Amino acid sequence: MPRKVSLEQAKERLRNSKHGKKVLLIEESYEGFSKKCQFVDPVYGIWEAIPYCVIVCCTSHPKRKAEKSKTTHAFWCSAK
Repeated sequence: MPRKVSLEQAKERLRNSKHGKKVLLIEESYEGFSKKCQFVDPVYGIWEAIPYCVIVCCTSHPKRKAEKSKTTHAFWCSAK
């Protein structure tokens, strides 16, 4: 059986991840490391994700991902 990750441990792991102090975890929504909760992106606002995915897999806000994808697509299209 997996050990439980407390809220404090999850917040510390988030601070030590790629996101650093930019992405915040909304404490009231945290129920466990493998259950969806809410995060705050300083630019794009609130989104829901599984803490494990945000901390370990470096998942970010869907709008941030879409913006990065557009930029990459534009770069490759202009390079032709």
